[in-house]
Amino acid sequence: MSEWFRAVPSQPALTADFQSAVKMATSIENYKSKMGNGLKIFFERYEPSINQLISDLDSKGFLEKTSFTKEDVDRLTDIVITSNGALSLINDFNRIITINKERTEENLKKLKEAGWNTESNRFALQYGVVLSLTYHTFLERLKNEFISFIDFQSMGRDPAEMFGVGSFLGELKKHCPNNDFLNYFDSGIRNSIAHFTFFWKKGEIYFCKNLFDRNPTKQTLVEFMKEVKNVNVLVEGFHLAYRDFVGMPPTNNFVD
Repeated sequence: MSEWFRAVPSQPALTADFQSAVKMATSIENYKSKMGNGLKIFFERYEPSINQLISDLDSKGFLEKTSFTKEDVDRLTDIVITSNGALSLINDFNRIITINKERTEENLKKLKEAGWNTESNRFALQYGVVLSLTYHTFLERLKNEFISFIDFQSMGRDPAEMFGVGSFLGELKKHCPNNDFLNYFDSGIRNSIAHFTFFWKKGEIYFCKNLFDRNPTKQTLVEFMKEVKNVNVLVEGFHLAYRDFVGMPPTNNFVD
């Protein structure tokens, strides 16, 4: 088995509470009720700053409060479900690669018989790339929700001339400084993933400032798995907090 997976513990967070926590909820409280304790503690640390951001933007006249049609709500739901599909793929990988070595080898054997290339390092790299692209998916979703839910024109900025989630975060921080939710994304990890200046090697992901950065930071596979979870609940939390604030009709659609 690849050295990538030797240090990976059992993953209930990605197969039980993580899977349920990413389901589309009708409100923040409903969403939190589906989280495991660890994920809930993390989210509740940032929940006040999410609510404060929305409240501050509203008080300054920067929050979009358009009357959403049923078609608009359905479109938002479809986009959320599609973005969360990346998490289903992670869960599927975790059903193949388990803490039980014999079960994992049996799973890989079955895949090989079905025609998959299950060479361990190749398979592990694919798993790492799925994690990375899932993170990137949530960054793009956050950017699009900023564009849709916030009136940047009133800030004197044209969203069409702003590129990448970093430019939107920077503008928001001018008007809502010291916001923990915004500051969480102000990291080398976000920059590296957004600009694809990262790489996987021997079970660790390296985050570079540029392609030839000689001193990249790094995380283990397990650490980055947690990072993906954290980013997901923050993006989902912002989405649901906005829905609650503007009184958008609830949805009962869920992602499995």
